[in-house]
Amino acid sequence: MSNVFLRPVNWSDVDFLYEWANDKLVRNNSFSTAIIPYDEHKRWFENCMADRNTIMYMLCNNELKIGQIRLNCEEDTAKVNYSVSKEYRGLGYGKIMIHYMEKKILLDRPDIKFIIAFVKSENEASKKVFEESGYTGTYDNNKQQYFYLKKLTR
Repeated sequence: MSNVFLRPVNWSDVDFLYEWANDKLVRNNSFSTAIIPYDEHKRWFENCMADRNTIMYMLCNNELKIGQIRLNCEEDTAKVNYSVSKEYRGLGYGKIMIHYMEKKILLDRPDIKFIIAFVKSENEASKKVFEESGYTGTYDNNKQQYFYLKKLTR
């Protein structure tokens, strides 16, 4: 895994992200489970690319696209969402992606002090990634989801 790195998402990634977003497991683990139409995805992508408070990275291994991670920033907090391509799930890339993202945020966005995530209660893989990455998890019984929080230390 010595050639694994994060790079900013660019316009050529729009179709990869569309395919990944509509992956069956990704849809099941999302809070909105409906298939996303392409035109809706493209509008969303354009808005993300234009928004300074949306940061998107692609995890790559050499030229292979492994996964994506997105942060929606508001004041001193960034809400994280990520997914790993089905071919690479279960190989530790989620945890690597979270770790690399934290390092980049520490350098690129010193205004961000906290990273948060919301995970569906049945999403065991993501719960494990956040817990092993040092996030504190709290279960919300009303929403049947976990809330994860990590304070970034500089």
